[in-house]
Order: sequence, then C-alpha cells, then structure tokens
Amino acid sequence: MNFANFRIFLIYLFVFLGPLGNLLCPRFLPYQFRAFYFVLPAFFLFYTKLYYKELKTVLLFLPFFLYALASAYFCINRPALHFEESLISRVGLFACEVLFMFGAAFCLRDQKMAKEKKRLIRIYLAAFFISLLVGYALFAGYYLKVFSWETIDKFTVITQMGWGILRFSPGSYPNEYGVVASFVSSILLLLIIERKNPAFQLGLSKKSLYCFFGLTFGALLLSTTRAAYLSFVFALLYIFCISKSFRYLSFLGLAAVMIFFMVMGDRLELVMEILTSSFKPSYYKDVSMQLRLEHWQESLDAFNTFPLFGRGFGTLFYVHNVYIELFAELGLIGCLTLLFFGLAYFFQHQIGIKKVFLKRWASTEELFSNRVIVLGFIHIFSFALTNHNINHHLTWMVFLLFNMGLFARKPDTSLQQES
Repeated sequence: MNFANFRIFLIYLFVFLGPLGNLLCPRFLPYQFRAFYFVLPAFFLFYTKLYYKELKTVLLFLPFFLYALASAYFCINRPALHFEESLISRVGLFACEVLFMFGAAFCLRDQKMAKEKKRLIRIYLAAFFISLLVGYALFAGYYLKVFSWETIDKFTVITQMGWGILRFSPGSYPNEYGVVASFVSSILLLLIIERKNPAFQLGLSKKSLYCFFGLTFGALLLSTTRAAYLSFVFALLYIFCISKSFRYLSFLGLAAVMIFFMVMGDRLELVMEILTSSFKPSYYKDVSMQLRLEHWQESLDAFNTFPLFGRGFGTLFYVHNVYIELFAELGLIGCLTLLFFGLAYFFQHQIGIKKVFLKRWASTEELFSNRVIVLGFIHIFSFALTNHNINHHLTWMVFLLFNMGLFARKPDTSLQQES
C-alpha cells in the first residue's frame, strides 16, 4: 500500500468507524470516547501538498481556532469559574475534526467525485447496518433476559429508559443515535422512491432497501428522541418538495388517513386514549426540556457577564443548543470571527455551493450525493437547536461530503446547463 492509498484508507476508516460509536473502543477509555477519534490525529498526512485555494481556506480558519484556544486558556485561569474540565483538549478535538475533514477533502481532490461520494455513503450505511444488528441483539436480549442492564451499559455511552422502553442506542447516546437513524432513514426513503433513477443506485435490491428501511425506522422510533423525530419530519418535507413520486404517495397516504378517521368516528378517541396512556406518565415526569430552558438561561447570563470575549470555548457543552452555546462561549468578538470565516468561505466557494443546493447547477451523477448532503444539513442544523452535536461524527461526515465537491479538481463533463 503506497502513501496515497494509505491516506484514502484512513478516510474510509474514519467514515466506517463513525456509526459504530464506542462499540470498538477498549473499556478502559472514557465512555464518551468514540472509535473515529483514533484516526483524527493523522490529519497532518493530508497536508503534504496544498493548492492555493486549499491553503487559503485553512488560513481563514486559523483566526477562529486561535481565538477558541485563547478563550479556553483564559477561562482556565479565571478562578471564579471553577471549571475543572480539560478545555484545551476540547479545542484540540474540535481542531482535529475540522483539519481532518478539510484535509480529507483535499486528499480526494483528484478522484471522480460522484463515484467517491457514493463509495463513502455506502461505507457509512454498511457501518450503520452493523450497529443496527448489534442494537437489535442487545434490545431483544435485554427483554429476553439474556443481557443484564450492566451488560447493555458496556455497549452504549448512556443506557436509558424512555417512555417505558429501553432506548435504542448501540455505541452512542440515544439522542445522537436517534438523529443518525433519522438521517439514514431519509436516505433509504430517497433510494426507494428514486430506485428507477440510475443516479440513485447503490447496488441494493428492492427487498434489501425495504428491509434496511424498516429496521432503521424501527431504531429511530425506539430511540425515543423527539428531536430526531422532528428532524425526520423536516427531511420528509424536503423530499416532498423535490420528488413528484413522494408527493403522489403522500397524497395517497393523506387520503387513507382521512378515510380511517371517517370509519373510526367516535371510536377514534378511545383508540387514541389507549395508545397515549402509557406515554403520558413518563412524558409529564420528563424534565429534560425544563433543564434545557434552565441551561439556556444560564448561558444568556454567562453572555451578559462576559459579552465581548464570552465565557470560553467548550465551557457550556451541556447547554443542548449549539447556537446559544457558541454565542455565550465566544462572545461578540468570537462570533464575529466565526461569521467572518463563514462569509469568506461562502464567497470563495459560492459556485460549488450552488451546485449542491441548485439542481440546474449540478451534474446528473452528483444529484444523489447532493440530496444526501442537504438531508445531512437538515439533520445537523435542526438537531443543534436542542442538542450538542459539534463533536458528532455525522456533523463532520456531512461536511466532508460537502467540501469534497468544493475542492474537486477534475471537471465534471456532465454539467447540466438547463434553467
């Protein structure tokens, strides 16, 4: 294996290890540690050769990284905060994720993008399917009295009950696994709807697609993650907007639901009461939203205390809202620095960004991967409203797919010019 192939192997390994969470991690490591962290320190191998546009992007990111590092350092030296977590390591993890993501995109610059993106998506789906099998084995084993709670706890980040059932989360947090299951469900639904389109072929048979979708959607439901349910609804709305076939099926489904309501009549209220009776007690006892509101208020108070420079990068990771978290951690100066990077990045790559989001700018071969990227962004940015996902593998996997197209050097000969 030569050096170039070894670097590509590292990228494939990063994609494969992500959905497995901590399933492959030695038990002596912290429970939050994920297997894909092992690959991140090798990011420097991708930077042996840089073109001007690539170097410019890295240099644009540098001021924000230095600001985050400085804010974490000064937070450690503020005795009044009494913050015991290793903030520098959090900044280091974030930097490794960003630099690995950009470096991997640079490394794949000369590959055929449509083919390479599909390969990464296939690897990701294969790894997720393995986690599904492990998850269902643990779930069934728990209720069949084969596995104890302590055994289950060795294969998850946090083992929890939700709405009276064991939350489905092999190798991960229930919330994190739920949003990944939602993302994969939306991809599989797209493949099912567009299975006759050659650009949407991944080598899966019709039966395999339906089986995979059923298992994945079941995992989504069993994760009992409301934020993931909401993300899936947003994904369905996006698919509804782009697919005539799905709009047709949606109208048929709506008609079936209306007929069901008409047939049930007065009996519907009794059925709904039976279905929701088991959920009401646990729902009303659930204080997770109340805790989130308290943490959000705490973050705003922190911003009022340190409005210019913020409380320090990584100090409010428990807030469960990435936007409020960054606002309070970075302060006005840090947010402006991040905004500068975002705007400069956009203007540097605006043509490539249009290819992802606008069909008339995209090649036929990349249409599927572009749809997957948009679905990924829907899940990332909606999930960030009520959770912390800066260090989630899904976040950086989607940004990797996104940036691969922006830094590609091989021209796409099948570019559509239709208006």
